[in-house]
Amino acid sequence: QAEVISDADFIVCLQRYEQHYGQDKRPPSGQEPSAEQLTALRATMLHHLPPYADFAISGPHGNRTSKMLKLIGNRLRPDGTLSIVEMKGPSDIGKWVAAWRVFQVAMLMLNAVDLGTLPEYEAKMDAYAVMYGPRVWPTQYQADVRARSERLGRIRLDILEKDQTAALRGQPAILDPARPWNEVFNHLINDDKWLSLI
Repeated sequence: QAEVISDADFIVCLQRYEQHYGQDKRPPSGQEPSAEQLTALRATMLHHLPPYADFAISGPHGNRTSKMLKLIGNRLRPDGTLSIVEMKGPSDIGKWVAAWRVFQVAMLMLNAVDLGTLPEYEAKMDAYAVMYGPRVWPTQYQADVRARSERLGRIRLDILEKDQTAALRGQPAILDPARPWNEVFNHLINDDKWLSLI
């Protein structure tokens, strides 16, 4: 079990936010991560695991969100017909964006990513939501979950393997050991396999 982030560390996180947005600036209402959300992400990354947040339970107003979000989708039966199923997660792109922005601010405050990295992923999700529409949203969200919870880890390992080969040849590494997830997210954004998950 991870120890909850200290007040001093939380202040450092707020100061990092100020470095990007200006003195005395704070995240907009509904976008500031809770101490628990920052703790969970920091602990996950310290163990070299993908910084995944489950948007069914993690989002705006972390301390006040106790209900699990649900969405309705379709599942293909063996006979080729569709059945309606209830799944856990944000019910539309708007609710996903609200949760994503908390995650985005947390990653910035933890100095895990550059300011411009995660908005690109949000733009990709939004473009797919417009392209495919609300009927495909449950499938798109499941693709997003797999991309963030599984694909990120695979991309990190692939890059680490390339870095090992590069080191043997005296070439520079791709990943910054202090901030590996920034480059990993950049690779995910440009990963053609992500689209095949939809």
